[in-house]
Amino acid sequence: MGAATSRDCVSSLRAVQDGDDEFDDDASYRDPLHPDDRLWRHPSEMASVPAPGSRSIPDTVDFAPVAPHRRGRGGWTIAVASGIVGASAVLLVVLATGMTDRVVERDEPAIDDASVTSTVPVSTSTINGTSDAINAVMPSVAQIAATTGDEIVDGSAIVVRADGYLLTDAHLLDGASSLQVTLSDGTTLPAELVAIDAVTALAVVHVERTDLIPAQVGDPASLEVGQLTMALGSQGGAPSISSGVISAFEERSITASGTYLYGLIRFDAPLPDGAAGGPLITETGEVIGVTIKPEPGAAFSWATPIDDATDVAAELIADGRAKHPWLGVQGRRTAEGAGVEVVMANSPAEAAGIEVDDVLLSIDGKPLPSMAALVAIIREYDPGDVITITYLRNGIEWTCIATLGLSG
Repeated sequence: MGAATSRDCVSSLRAVQDGDDEFDDDASYRDPLHPDDRLWRHPSEMASVPAPGSRSIPDTVDFAPVAPHRRGRGGWTIAVASGIVGASAVLLVVLATGMTDRVVERDEPAIDDASVTSTVPVSTSTINGTSDAINAVMPSVAQIAATTGDEIVDGSAIVVRADGYLLTDAHLLDGASSLQVTLSDGTTLPAELVAIDAVTALAVVHVERTDLIPAQVGDPASLEVGQLTMALGSQGGAPSISSGVISAFEERSITASGTYLYGLIRFDAPLPDGAAGGPLITETGEVIGVTIKPEPGAAFSWATPIDDATDVAAELIADGRAKHPWLGVQGRRTAEGAGVEVVMANSPAEAAGIEVDDVLLSIDGKPLPSMAALVAIIREYDPGDVITITYLRNGIEWTCIATLGLSG
């Protein structure tokens, strides 16, 4: 193809494009690419085929500026259409010949599936986790049936020792003439009452077995308000369950018999039938409390923290009674602390100089926001221990020393 022919070709292209008055005043005109550097050619440029490696048109050809144009017209339309048709043809060939199924084999080491570690986060189902927790605890939960006259009261119990000792709610056993325990394996055995602790309303019973599975005990001090818990009971070896969240610690509750219980865990789930005396557990299957038979119509449920409960159980088994430290005051929560309403005669509190209307602020630096908190802190000590009490009287802060006594 000669230079004259190329000039004629370019002139023809320019003449066609100059018909687009819309672009005539475009200031961005620039020299077109050399034909060998373009993806398309005009038919007039295809008169001869260049030798391999050579250029069909000299680089020195002076191309006149050509205005840009829309891609829907002229040679671009032909080029785009040709490209689409070509690509479609290739796709049809691939689909028809099955080339997409071809596998290229490479000499690479095999991958051991067991050694592959996924970086995608894996979520654990709450339902599966809950089921695992229940299954882990159920071998340590038993049903207890207390017969009183013509009435049978059903509750639950927690295995605390492999040699047949179980812990339960003392309210279930009031006036009972006989006791029966149904273990997780379905075996029903007569049970004997070991002892009752009136202060915590806990009781220990015993059955003739030496292969029981004690419950895995958690740490109530690590719990948080809002944490999910489950109250678990047993009815003939089958679990009865309710779930809720912890709503408060160191709570006070009054029993049906009028006894006040202190230092309790409160959770917002009603106890299912037969669950009183059974475990309050976490999602990991740790027992954190012993549930208490609630008052009728109560909106909340309560449990004695398991560390307090197991201490009581150990003393009931060893000595037949629990040794609780005793200060000798009764009262209520106030804005400043634990307000004193009663000071018992001959009590450690009386000996220390505590009076009615005093507000107890702290014990050994531990704050006392309520009377329930006072009881919970006192239980951390042993009878005979000496404590420092800070209290408020007539707006003035005082300090005294008290030696804890033995309750009962």
